Amino acid sequence: GSTSSSPPESRRKHDCVICFENEVIAALVPCGHNLFCMECANKICEKRTPSCPVCQTAVTQAIQIHS
Repeated sequence: GSTSSSPPESRRKHDCVICFENEVIAALVPCGHNLFCMECANKICEKRTPSCPVCQTAVTQAIQIHS
């Protein structure tokens, strides 16, 4: 079998895949990937050529998700 570096008990909230500290509350437009906190999503948008780290789609904006 494969070993995972994360603890077996999963936390209820989802953590940002970039900083692993903040809760996921942002989605990238237009691809819709919602794996980021607002801080990291904004950093992605501020790059010279913003693109989604998951699918490499060009990003136009980040939106906050209200669940």
